[in-house]
Amino acid sequence: MGIFGRKADHDFDALIHAIGPLLHGKGADLQRAVLADLVSRWIVGHHPSVRAHLLKQHAQAVRDLIKLKEEAQSVRNGGEPEDW
Repeated sequence: MGIFGRKADHDFDALIHAIGPLLHGKGADLQRAVLADLVSRWIVGHHPSVRAHLLKQHAQAVRDLIKLKEEAQSVRNGGEPEDW
């Protein structure tokens, strides 16, 4: 089981495979703007009293996913690039 739970992991994978290609090759500025807009739409859909907590949880989830992706990439590539 992944980090979100079995059903959520399945939905997560399906959405990543659908959305990823839409952002691929669009450049960092546009990718950042699109992702920020999506997160802001998600946050604004919640009561103001919980928004800061949701944003904090989101930032932690991003940090956790970065660690997982770096580890997976390092295993695939046989270690980190020399210039890191």
